This record gives sequence, C-alpha cells and structure tokens, in this order.
Amino acid sequence: MASRRTQIKYTALEQQYEALMERLSFLKTEQVTQSDPSIRFTLHKQIAQLQQECDSLEQQLDVLAQQLPGDGSAAQTLPPVPVDDAEVSHKRTLITQHQKRLNALELQAAKFGIYAPPHVSIEIEDTRRKIAELRHEIGED
Repeated sequence: MASRRTQIKYTALEQQYEALMERLSFLKTEQVTQSDPSIRFTLHKQIAQLQQECDSLEQQLDVLAQQLPGDGSAAQTLPPVPVDDAEVSHKRTLITQHQKRLNALELQAAKFGIYAPPHVSIEIEDTRRKIAELRHEIGED
C-alpha cells in the first residue's frame, strides 16, 4: 500500500512538474518578445521563482523514484483501487462537476482563440487529467 501511495504521489508531482515547465517555457518566450523593460523584469522574477519550484519538484521526484519498487521508474501503470458504491457515486459526481468546468473552460478558450490566457489552457489540461484520474480510480478507463 505504501508503494501505491508513493506511486500516486510521484505521478501527481510529475504532472505538477510538467505544468510548471510549460508555464516556464511560456514565460521565457514572453520575456524574449517583450520590449517593455519593467515587464521583462517582472517576467524575469517570475521565471526565477518558477525555476526554484521546478528544482524543488525535481528533488522530490528523485527521492520518490528511489522509494518505488523495481528499477525506480515511475512509468508503471496502476491498477484501479477497488472502491465501495458510495465512493464510486461520489467520484462520478466529481467527474460530472469537473466535466462541467472543462466545458466552460473550453468555451472560454474557443472565444479567445489564440489570445486565450495561458492559465485557461493549463486549467483545461489539469481538469482533463483530473477527470482521467477519477475515471481510472473507479475503473472507467
């Protein structure tokens, strides 16, 4: 059970790391294209902060990878955890609510088109990931 928790924690941190890296990449691109020095300075500070967060997550991922069974690779797929009817019902309700949020975010992204704020794209990704996790947990892959 402890290795399953470690695997779940590793996967969550890995997803968090990937989202931070995407945000970092976007900010670096923005910094290069920005002509206003004050905005460039602000972006520089944000990039430095995100880089620290990424470094911290990398360290946590390394520690967790060493705790995982086998070769330390977290690429294993987890079988769904057996759950009772009440928990399945609750998770289905969560999936429904996340799906409503996803629909609203996708509509917002469609309205903005290429000018959609980056946080909308990140939220869409995170919400899709959460829906997939919940479906996996109740065996509805």
